[in-house]
Amino acid sequence: MTVWVHLAQAASDNPDDIKVLVEGIQKAVKMVTKTKSFESIGARLTNSLLPGCETLAKLSDEYWECFARNFCGSMFNVVGTCRMGKDSEDAEAVVDSRLRYKN
Repeated sequence: MTVWVHLAQAASDNPDDIKVLVEGIQKAVKMVTKTKSFESIGARLTNSLLPGCETLAKLSDEYWECFARNFCGSMFNVVGTCRMGKDSEDAEAVVDSRLRYKN
């Protein structure tokens, strides 16, 4: 039996996730714009505004929130967890000890 799994990342559903993403983006922007290392190689931010975020003040929290909600996602190693256990011992287990789906 084949069971197809739907992975719903839903990263933008949780306000705390968005807040953490915005804080991370701001740290990266600060690193590129305010450090001697990046200044020495002429690194700078692009002047292009992100599609869908053009009406917001560039580099504002709202702008980066728009970016996070519309352009952030997982690119590698999308994983998840599920409970493993024997049918007779664990009714909430999703797979058995041989990783076979329990239905």
